[in-house]
Amino acid sequence: LGWSVITSVATWIGVTRGGSMLGRSGAALVTLVVAAPLALLAWKVSVTAAFGPEMLAPWPARPGFRCLWVSLALAGPLLVSFVAVRRRTDPVHPGVTGAALGVTAGVAAGALVDLWCPVGFVPHVLLEHILPLLVVAALGAWAGRRFLGP
Repeated sequence: LGWSVITSVATWIGVTRGGSMLGRSGAALVTLVVAAPLALLAWKVSVTAAFGPEMLAPWPARPGFRCLWVSLALAGPLLVSFVAVRRRTDPVHPGVTGAALGVTAGVAAGALVDLWCPVGFVPHVLLEHILPLLVVAALGAWAGRRFLGP
């Protein structure tokens, strides 16, 4: 539920242009890029902790980087779609807009992965659920500077 709400807010801020022809302000986009991963980390840890401290314990039976790779695989096509739709539409801050599109794609992909992954171990959440957001945000910033400017 929390990932879905944060995904909806991120999509509203990151993908839509708002009331201005120039798109959302740089401050709103930077806030999205910074706040979304923090909000998702807080949500995942707090909801998992509510079911007992044993839910925050490491899960040695679930090694590997499945959540990381699935998140990146799901977020990649979304980022490409977002950049294609917004191509050459941001003359003011294309890099920040690209990062916001990347975070939005990562949050949407993470919502699907979160439905599948029961692990609440904080290092796991940081490495395999939050890191993909940051990677896709960095790719989005690069794509924004390359494709979103006029």
